[in-house]
Amino acid sequence: MTEHKADPGAAVLSPAPAEAKRRSRQSGRVTLAAVARRAGVSLMSASNAFRCPEKLRSDTLARVQTAARELGYIPDVLAGTLASGQSPVVGVLLPTMRNSSFERYLSGLRRAARETGRRIILSFADSPESEAEAVETFIGLRVGGVVLIGGDHSPGTLQLLRQTATPFIETWLLPADAGKGVGYDAAAAMTAMTGLHLQAGRRVLALIDHDGALAARYRLRRPAFEAAVAAVPGARGIIHPVGATDSFSEGAAAMAAILAQAPQVRAVICPTDIIAAGALFECQRRGLRVPQDIAISGWGNYEISGQTLPALTTVALDAEAIGHAALLRLMPGSGETCPAQDTGFQILRRDSA
Repeated sequence: MTEHKADPGAAVLSPAPAEAKRRSRQSGRVTLAAVARRAGVSLMSASNAFRCPEKLRSDTLARVQTAARELGYIPDVLAGTLASGQSPVVGVLLPTMRNSSFERYLSGLRRAARETGRRIILSFADSPESEAEAVETFIGLRVGGVVLIGGDHSPGTLQLLRQTATPFIETWLLPADAGKGVGYDAAAAMTAMTGLHLQAGRRVLALIDHDGALAARYRLRRPAFEAAVAAVPGARGIIHPVGATDSFSEGAAAMAAILAQAPQVRAVICPTDIIAAGALFECQRRGLRVPQDIAISGWGNYEISGQTLPALTTVALDAEAIGHAALLRLMPGSGETCPAQDTGFQILRRDSA
Protein backbone atom coordinates (compact mmCIF):
# COMPACT_ATOMS: atom_id res chain seq x y z
CA MET A 1 0.00 0.00 0.00
CA THR A 2 1.28 3.41 -0.94
CA GLU A 3 0.65 6.28 1.41
CA HIS A 4 0.95 9.87 0.34
CA LYS A 5 2.37 12.09 3.01
CA ALA A 6 0.99 15.52 3.55
CA ASP A 7 2.57 18.33 1.60
CA PRO A 8 3.53 21.02 4.15
CA GLY A 9 2.06 23.64 1.85
CA ALA A 10 -1.18 21.74 1.34
CA ALA A 11 -2.26 22.20 4.93
CA VAL A 12 -2.20 25.95 4.44
CA LEU A 13 -4.62 25.63 1.53
CA SER A 14 -7.05 23.39 3.44
CA PRO A 15 -10.08 25.28 4.71
CA ALA A 16 -10.41 25.89 8.40
CA PRO A 17 -12.91 23.59 10.17
CA ALA A 18 -15.62 26.27 10.38
CA GLU A 19 -15.17 27.17 6.71
CA ALA A 20 -15.20 23.52 5.68
CA LYS A 21 -18.41 22.92 7.58
CA ARG A 22 -19.97 26.00 5.96
CA ARG A 23 -19.06 24.75 2.51
CA SER A 24 -20.32 21.23 3.28
CA ARG A 25 -23.67 22.65 4.42
CA GLN A 26 -23.94 24.51 1.14
CA SER A 27 -23.00 21.54 -1.06
CA GLY A 28 -24.56 18.73 0.98
CA ARG A 29 -22.94 15.74 2.61
CA VAL A 30 -19.26 15.95 3.53
CA THR A 31 -17.33 13.68 1.18
CA LEU A 32 -14.49 11.29 1.88
CA ALA A 33 -12.40 13.28 -0.60
CA ALA A 34 -12.81 16.35 1.60
CA VAL A 35 -11.60 14.35 4.59
CA ALA A 36 -8.59 13.12 2.60
CA ARG A 37 -7.69 16.66 1.57
CA ARG A 38 -8.08 17.93 5.11
CA ALA A 39 -5.88 15.13 6.50
CA GLY A 40 -3.36 15.43 3.69
CA VAL A 41 -3.61 11.77 2.67
CA SER A 42 -4.69 9.84 -0.40
CA LEU A 43 -8.33 8.94 -0.95
CA MET A 44 -7.38 5.27 -0.50
CA SER A 45 -5.79 5.99 2.89
CA ALA A 46 -8.88 7.90 4.00
CA SER A 47 -11.06 5.01 2.89
CA ASN A 48 -8.91 2.49 4.75
CA ALA A 49 -9.28 4.52 7.94
CA PHE A 50 -12.95 3.52 8.03
CA ARG A 51 -12.89 0.13 6.31
CA CYS A 52 -9.66 -1.47 7.54
CA PRO A 53 -7.84 0.89 9.94
CA GLU A 54 -5.27 -1.77 10.77
CA LYS A 55 -3.66 -1.08 7.37
CA LEU A 56 -2.69 2.46 8.35
CA ARG A 57 0.09 3.83 10.51
CA SER A 58 -1.22 5.18 13.79
CA ASP A 59 -0.30 8.78 12.94
CA THR A 60 -2.05 8.59 9.57
CA LEU A 61 -5.15 7.08 11.13
CA ALA A 62 -5.19 9.81 13.78
CA ARG A 63 -5.00 12.56 11.11
CA VAL A 64 -7.91 11.07 9.18
CA GLN A 65 -10.01 10.65 12.33
CA THR A 66 -9.29 14.22 13.39
CA ALA A 67 -10.22 15.55 9.95
CA ALA A 68 -13.45 13.53 9.97
CA ARG A 69 -14.44 14.97 13.36
CA GLU A 70 -13.63 18.51 12.29
CA LEU A 71 -15.64 18.22 9.08
CA GLY A 72 -18.52 16.23 10.57
CA TYR A 73 -17.94 13.33 8.18
CA ILE A 74 -20.05 10.17 8.56
CA PRO A 75 -19.09 7.13 6.43
CA ASP A 76 -21.69 6.26 3.79
CA VAL A 77 -22.57 2.66 4.59
CA LEU A 78 -24.75 2.30 1.49
CA ALA A 79 -21.91 3.41 -0.76
CA GLY A 80 -19.74 0.75 0.83
CA THR A 81 -22.42 -1.81 0.13
CA LEU A 82 -22.58 -0.90 -3.53
CA ALA A 83 -18.81 -1.10 -3.85
CA SER A 84 -18.30 -4.43 -2.09
CA GLY A 85 -21.59 -6.18 -2.77
CA GLN A 86 -22.13 -6.85 0.94
CA SER A 87 -23.42 -4.52 3.62
CA PRO A 88 -21.42 -4.35 6.87
CA VAL A 89 -24.69 -3.71 8.73
CA VAL A 90 -26.25 -6.63 10.62
CA GLY A 91 -29.79 -6.60 12.00
CA VAL A 92 -30.17 -8.11 15.49
CA LEU A 93 -33.55 -9.02 16.97
CA LEU A 94 -34.15 -9.36 20.71
CA PRO A 95 -37.40 -10.18 22.52
CA THR A 96 -36.49 -7.92 25.46
CA MET A 97 -33.63 -6.14 27.20
CA ARG A 98 -35.10 -6.72 30.67
CA ASN A 99 -32.81 -9.71 30.94
CA SER A 100 -29.15 -9.47 31.87
CA SER A 101 -28.38 -12.56 29.78
CA PHE A 102 -29.39 -10.61 26.67
CA GLU A 103 -27.22 -7.72 27.83
CA ARG A 104 -24.22 -10.07 27.87
CA TYR A 105 -25.34 -11.53 24.52
CA LEU A 106 -25.38 -8.05 23.00
CA SER A 107 -21.94 -7.40 24.46
CA GLY A 108 -20.62 -10.42 22.57
CA LEU A 109 -22.24 -9.25 19.35
CA ARG A 110 -20.69 -5.81 19.74
CA ARG A 111 -17.25 -7.28 20.40
CA ALA A 112 -17.47 -9.37 17.23
CA ALA A 113 -18.72 -6.32 15.30
CA ARG A 114 -15.64 -4.36 16.37
CA GLU A 115 -13.39 -7.23 15.35
CA THR A 116 -14.95 -7.57 11.90
CA GLY A 117 -15.72 -3.94 11.09
CA ARG A 118 -19.48 -4.50 11.12
CA ARG A 119 -22.29 -2.34 12.41
CA ILE A 120 -25.33 -3.50 14.38
CA ILE A 121 -28.92 -2.35 14.08
CA LEU A 122 -30.95 -3.52 17.08
CA SER A 123 -34.70 -4.10 17.08
CA PHE A 124 -37.07 -5.60 19.64
CA ALA A 125 -39.89 -8.03 18.87
CA ASP A 126 -42.21 -9.56 21.45
CA SER A 127 -44.30 -11.66 19.05
CA PRO A 128 -43.80 -13.61 15.79
CA GLU A 129 -45.75 -10.88 13.98
CA SER A 130 -43.56 -8.02 15.24
CA GLU A 131 -40.48 -10.12 14.48
CA ALA A 132 -41.69 -10.54 10.88
CA GLU A 133 -42.15 -6.77 10.58
CA ALA A 134 -38.64 -6.14 11.91
CA VAL A 135 -37.14 -8.67 9.48
CA GLU A 136 -38.94 -6.97 6.58
CA THR A 137 -37.49 -3.65 7.72
CA PHE A 138 -34.00 -5.12 7.92
CA ILE A 139 -34.31 -6.55 4.42
CA GLY A 140 -35.61 -3.20 3.16
CA LEU A 141 -32.48 -1.59 4.57
CA ARG A 142 -30.41 -4.18 2.69
CA VAL A 143 -28.56 -5.42 5.76
CA GLY A 144 -25.75 -7.90 5.28
CA GLY A 145 -27.31 -10.40 7.68
CA VAL A 146 -29.86 -10.99 10.43
CA VAL A 147 -29.35 -12.53 13.88
CA LEU A 148 -32.42 -14.17 15.40
CA ILE A 149 -33.25 -15.64 18.78
CA GLY A 150 -34.23 -19.17 17.77
CA GLY A 151 -37.68 -20.55 18.26
CA ASP A 152 -41.05 -19.06 17.38
CA HIS A 153 -41.09 -17.43 13.96
CA SER A 154 -44.07 -16.56 11.78
CA PRO A 155 -44.39 -18.99 8.84
CA GLY A 156 -43.10 -16.46 6.36
CA THR A 157 -40.11 -15.06 8.25
CA LEU A 158 -37.54 -17.74 7.44
CA GLN A 159 -39.00 -18.13 3.95
CA LEU A 160 -38.55 -14.41 3.30
CA LEU A 161 -34.95 -14.49 4.50
CA ARG A 162 -34.22 -17.40 2.18
CA GLN A 163 -36.07 -15.93 -0.79
CA THR A 164 -34.12 -12.69 -0.53
CA ALA A 165 -30.84 -14.57 0.04
CA THR A 166 -30.32 -12.63 3.27
CA PRO A 167 -27.73 -14.40 5.46
CA PHE A 168 -29.17 -15.24 8.87
CA ILE A 169 -28.40 -17.27 11.94
CA GLU A 170 -30.52 -18.54 14.84
CA THR A 171 -29.09 -18.25 18.32
CA TRP A 172 -29.73 -19.28 21.90
CA LEU A 173 -31.45 -22.64 21.38
CA LEU A 174 -30.10 -25.96 20.16
CA PRO A 175 -31.05 -27.63 17.95
CA ALA A 176 -31.80 -24.63 15.74
CA ASP A 177 -34.96 -24.99 13.66
CA ALA A 178 -33.32 -23.31 10.71
CA GLY A 179 -30.59 -25.94 10.64
CA LYS A 180 -27.85 -23.62 11.79
CA GLY A 181 -27.21 -21.90 15.06
CA VAL A 182 -25.17 -21.00 18.11
CA GLY A 183 -26.49 -21.69 21.57
CA TYR A 184 -26.86 -24.23 24.35
CA ASP A 185 -28.98 -27.30 25.08
CA ALA A 186 -31.76 -26.03 27.35
CA ALA A 187 -33.28 -29.51 27.72
CA ALA A 188 -29.99 -30.93 28.94
CA ALA A 189 -29.65 -28.03 31.37
CA MET A 190 -33.13 -28.72 32.78
CA THR A 191 -32.34 -32.43 33.12
CA ALA A 192 -29.21 -31.54 35.07
CA MET A 193 -30.99 -29.03 37.33
CA THR A 194 -33.87 -31.41 38.05
CA GLY A 195 -31.36 -34.16 38.79
CA LEU A 196 -29.61 -31.94 41.31
CA HIS A 197 -32.82 -31.66 43.37
CA LEU A 198 -33.73 -35.33 43.01
CA GLN A 199 -30.27 -36.43 44.07
CA ALA A 200 -30.67 -34.33 47.20
CA GLY A 201 -33.66 -36.50 48.12
CA ARG A 202 -36.37 -34.00 47.21
CA ARG A 203 -39.36 -35.82 45.78
CA VAL A 204 -42.02 -33.13 45.28
CA LEU A 205 -40.72 -30.62 42.76
CA ALA A 206 -42.38 -27.65 41.08
CA LEU A 207 -41.48 -26.05 37.79
CA ILE A 208 -42.50 -22.44 37.20
CA ASP A 209 -43.17 -22.48 33.46
CA HIS A 210 -43.63 -19.79 30.82
CA ASP A 211 -45.39 -20.27 27.49
CA GLY A 212 -45.92 -16.80 26.11
CA ALA A 213 -45.05 -15.28 22.75
CA LEU A 214 -41.53 -16.04 21.49
CA ALA A 215 -41.14 -18.42 24.46
CA ALA A 216 -39.50 -21.40 22.75
CA ARG A 217 -36.40 -20.86 24.88
CA TYR A 218 -38.58 -21.80 27.88
CA ARG A 219 -40.78 -24.40 26.22
CA LEU A 220 -37.95 -26.88 25.67
CA ARG A 221 -37.47 -27.19 29.43
CA ARG A 222 -40.82 -28.64 30.56
CA PRO A 223 -40.55 -32.03 28.75
CA ALA A 224 -37.07 -32.51 30.22
CA PHE A 225 -38.35 -31.71 33.72
CA GLU A 226 -41.27 -34.12 33.39
CA ALA A 227 -39.06 -36.90 32.05
CA ALA A 228 -36.49 -36.50 34.83
CA VAL A 229 -39.16 -36.59 37.54
CA ALA A 230 -40.93 -39.59 35.96
CA ALA A 231 -37.67 -41.55 35.99
CA VAL A 232 -37.47 -41.50 39.82
CA PRO A 233 -39.96 -43.72 41.73
CA GLY A 234 -42.10 -41.74 44.17
CA ALA A 235 -41.19 -38.36 42.70
CA ARG A 236 -43.91 -35.92 41.68
CA GLY A 237 -43.77 -32.82 39.54
CA ILE A 238 -46.01 -29.75 39.64
CA ILE A 239 -46.24 -27.24 36.80
CA HIS A 240 -47.20 -23.64 37.51
CA PRO A 241 -47.37 -21.16 34.58
CA VAL A 242 -46.44 -17.49 34.74
CA GLY A 243 -47.21 -14.76 32.23
CA ALA A 244 -43.89 -12.91 32.60
CA THR A 245 -40.36 -13.89 33.54
CA ASP A 246 -38.90 -10.50 34.46
CA SER A 247 -41.00 -9.65 37.53
CA PHE A 248 -40.15 -10.18 41.20
CA SER A 249 -43.83 -9.94 42.09
CA GLU A 250 -44.67 -12.63 39.54
CA GLY A 251 -42.17 -14.93 41.22
CA ALA A 252 -43.62 -14.21 44.66
CA ALA A 253 -47.17 -14.84 43.44
CA ALA A 254 -46.13 -18.09 41.79
CA MET A 255 -44.46 -19.27 45.00
CA ALA A 256 -47.59 -18.47 47.00
CA ALA A 257 -49.78 -20.38 44.54
CA ILE A 258 -47.49 -23.42 44.59
CA LEU A 259 -47.45 -23.54 48.38
CA ALA A 260 -51.25 -23.31 48.43
CA GLN A 261 -51.54 -26.15 45.93
CA ALA A 262 -48.83 -28.40 47.35
CA PRO A 263 -47.57 -27.45 50.85
CA GLN A 264 -45.29 -30.48 50.72
CA VAL A 265 -43.25 -29.14 47.78
CA ARG A 266 -39.52 -29.30 48.51
CA ALA A 267 -37.94 -27.69 45.45
CA VAL A 268 -38.93 -25.06 42.91
CA ILE A 269 -37.17 -24.56 39.58
CA CYS A 270 -37.71 -21.09 38.13
CA PRO A 271 -37.48 -19.86 34.51
CA THR A 272 -35.21 -16.91 35.39
CA ASP A 273 -33.25 -15.64 38.36
CA ILE A 274 -35.74 -12.75 38.67
CA ILE A 275 -38.61 -15.18 39.25
CA ALA A 276 -36.37 -17.20 41.59
CA ALA A 277 -35.55 -14.10 43.65
CA GLY A 278 -39.24 -13.25 43.93
CA ALA A 279 -39.97 -16.82 45.07
CA LEU A 280 -37.15 -16.60 47.61
CA PHE A 281 -38.49 -13.33 49.03
CA GLU A 282 -41.95 -14.89 49.41
CA CYS A 283 -40.50 -17.85 51.32
CA GLN A 284 -38.63 -15.49 53.62
CA ARG A 285 -41.80 -13.49 54.29
CA ARG A 286 -43.48 -16.75 55.33
CA GLY A 287 -40.62 -17.79 57.60
CA LEU A 288 -39.64 -20.73 55.38
CA ARG A 289 -35.95 -21.63 55.41
CA VAL A 290 -34.19 -21.93 52.07
CA PRO A 291 -32.99 -24.55 51.31
CA GLN A 292 -33.79 -26.48 54.51
CA ASP A 293 -37.58 -26.25 54.09
CA ILE A 294 -37.70 -25.64 50.37
CA ALA A 295 -34.96 -25.34 47.73
CA ILE A 296 -35.10 -22.74 44.99
CA SER A 297 -33.11 -22.58 41.77
CA GLY A 298 -33.08 -20.01 38.99
CA TRP A 299 -31.86 -19.71 35.43
CA GLY A 300 -29.50 -17.38 33.62
CA ASN A 301 -26.93 -16.43 36.26
CA TYR A 302 -28.17 -12.82 36.41
CA GLU A 303 -26.26 -10.45 38.64
CA ILE A 304 -28.91 -10.72 41.36
CA SER A 305 -28.43 -14.48 41.66
CA GLY A 306 -25.15 -14.03 43.50
CA GLN A 307 -26.40 -11.17 45.69
CA THR A 308 -29.45 -12.68 47.41
CA LEU A 309 -29.21 -14.34 50.81
CA PRO A 310 -28.95 -17.23 50.32
CA ALA A 311 -27.31 -16.93 46.90
CA LEU A 312 -29.30 -18.62 44.16
CA THR A 313 -28.35 -21.90 42.54
CA THR A 314 -28.75 -21.28 38.80
CA VAL A 315 -28.05 -22.38 35.24
CA ALA A 316 -25.19 -20.34 33.82
CA LEU A 317 -25.01 -20.04 30.05
CA ASP A 318 -22.31 -18.16 28.18
CA ALA A 319 -24.51 -15.51 26.58
CA GLU A 320 -21.57 -13.38 25.49
CA ALA A 321 -19.99 -16.34 23.71
CA ILE A 322 -23.29 -17.00 21.91
CA GLY A 323 -23.46 -13.42 20.61
CA HIS A 324 -19.80 -13.31 19.65
CA ALA A 325 -19.83 -16.62 17.80
CA ALA A 326 -23.09 -15.82 16.03
CA LEU A 327 -21.76 -12.71 14.34
CA LEU A 328 -18.49 -14.38 13.37
CA ARG A 329 -20.43 -17.21 11.74
CA LEU A 330 -22.76 -14.87 9.88
CA MET A 331 -21.08 -14.98 6.49
CA PRO A 332 -22.41 -14.72 2.90
CA GLY A 333 -24.47 -17.80 2.14
CA SER A 334 -25.15 -18.46 5.82
CA GLY A 335 -28.76 -19.31 5.05
CA GLU A 336 -27.40 -22.72 4.13
CA THR A 337 -27.33 -25.53 6.66
CA CYS A 338 -24.12 -25.90 8.63
CA PRO A 339 -23.21 -27.53 11.95
CA ALA A 340 -24.49 -25.81 15.06
CA GLN A 341 -22.11 -24.54 17.72
CA ASP A 342 -22.84 -25.52 21.31
CA THR A 343 -21.46 -22.97 23.78
CA GLY A 344 -22.46 -25.15 26.76
CA PHE A 345 -23.89 -24.42 30.19
CA GLN A 346 -22.95 -24.87 33.84
CA ILE A 347 -25.00 -25.62 36.95
CA LEU A 348 -23.82 -23.15 39.58
CA ARG A 349 -24.74 -24.72 42.88
CA ARG A 350 -24.98 -22.06 45.54
CA ASP A 351 -26.73 -21.89 48.93
CA SER A 352 -30.39 -21.97 47.83
CA ALA A 353 -30.40 -25.64 46.76
